[in-house]
Amino acid sequence: MMMIPFEILIITNYTTVVKMGLIDTLVALIIPFTSSIFYTYILRNFFLSIPDSLYYSARVDGANNWRYLWRIMVPIAKPALVTIALLNAIASWNSFLWTMIATNSTAVRTLPFGLYAFMSSSGIRYERLMAAATIVVVPMILLFVLFRKNIVSGVSRGGLKG
Repeated sequence: MMMIPFEILIITNYTTVVKMGLIDTLVALIIPFTSSIFYTYILRNFFLSIPDSLYYSARVDGANNWRYLWRIMVPIAKPALVTIALLNAIASWNSFLWTMIATNSTAVRTLPFGLYAFMSSSGIRYERLMAAATIVVVPMILLFVLFRKNIVSGVSRGGLKG
């Protein structure tokens, strides 16, 4: 599944969104990006890198499996979870094709899709397009700069074999 590009899944995603009655809504832009095999792989490997002795210690202290997950595993996995959230946000932010297919009105379209409005039949105003592209890219750059340590630690630790 990691080798299948998002574009292959568009027909299935579109059919699902139409059957749920979510076409032309913000939820339709979010749902296809809520799960990914790549993110599952990162999280799985991150959890495999945590030693089993931590689980046994928690069980000795009286924690059940649910409490162990939420009180110990999730706080330890914070870098991986932040990495997954940020990579997912960037992927959905940059999605042009899905936005074009899943929305009909301009009210719910994303900012990167708004850059398409700078192209017209009379030509492209490159100076305005580049200024708008800079403004559109600033939020993602800020997210990366603020969370770069979490991204690097989440990806590097999630890629280790346990």
